[in-house]
Amino acid sequence: MAIEITCRNVLNNLIRFKDRLLEAHSQDKNRNKEQARVYTLLLNRKTGDMQFAQRISSLSHHFSSKSKSSIEDWKEIRLVVNGKSNKDLHFEVRNERNDRLQITDLEPLAWRVTEETLQVLQIKATQTKPSSLEILPEEAVLKDLSSIHVSHQEQNIEQLPIWVGAVHRSQAEERLALQPIGTYIIRMCDPIASAMVYQLAQSNRILISAYLATFVEKEDKISDYLVLYTRRGWIVYRDEPRLDQYQTYPTFQALIINTF
Repeated sequence: MAIEITCRNVLNNLIRFKDRLLEAHSQDKNRNKEQARVYTLLLNRKTGDMQFAQRISSLSHHFSSKSKSSIEDWKEIRLVVNGKSNKDLHFEVRNERNDRLQITDLEPLAWRVTEETLQVLQIKATQTKPSSLEILPEEAVLKDLSSIHVSHQEQNIEQLPIWVGAVHRSQAEERLALQPIGTYIIRMCDPIASAMVYQLAQSNRILISAYLATFVEKEDKISDYLVLYTRRGWIVYRDEPRLDQYQTYPTFQALIINTF
């Protein structure tokens, strides 16, 4: 089954992870599936690019006086893989203190790319046949990346004037205070919504981009709605986990006009 991604950075991350696994496979014949596998990598906090280098200093050759990236843009993180088979495989990213990565740790694009990279890994795990004893489950997941391609259908929400990025609910309410009924802003998902979307992507075997739409519904009432984009189109999530049951819309504007 084809998997559509929103930007090339996601595929680049998967390719680098695959290369890292191939290198490790040739060097270590005694890897243990029974334990969590931890892969140290460097994450660009602006772009979401992942480099499987051991130290930030080892990336210095990538930078030049003309480069848009600098050493300060990179932070060390850990990609943690749990599970002995494809059926129970789980991926997550943690910081150098082993805490779960937070939205505020990264810029919006980097957060989106990181979340999408994890989603694709999880979806690929559900599509991949059980691996042999000779390779790790994540190696089997990344063996064939030919089904992954970049989609050009999704509208870039981050370019709209209603986009406010990583703001908290309280900050969203402050922005919408005293605004007319029907006024809304779009912001990044909070950790609770992100965890829900991660599970939805896995159960529906489909890549999901998610946002929170914060609306002034009536006087003194401001509400959040979880807005999702998949290859089928745009939807407002309403607690039905089977996403094929929703009416979809080809554009974000069509969703707003026909839903609210």
